Amino acid sequence: MPGVARFFEVDAFGRRTGRQLLLKPGTTMPQAADNSTWSADQQFSAADELMKSSGFKQVLASVLKNGFEIVTAL
Repeated sequence: MPGVARFFEVDAFGRRTGRQLLLKPGTTMPQAADNSTWSADQQFSAADELMKSSGFKQVLASVLKNGFEIVTAL
């Protein structure tokens, strides 16, 4: 899906918290958890993820409908 971006939530020490944000273009990014920020996944491809993960289809549908989705695992 062109334009859908993935971000990893990272804490103040740069460690991933386990949460991921999928964001549709033009959508305001939600706040990360306290003392955390969102870090872009430059290698993300929604098409590749669709091929790898059977559950990603539902997540992607939610992103397209609501603008974003925060997940703990894909």
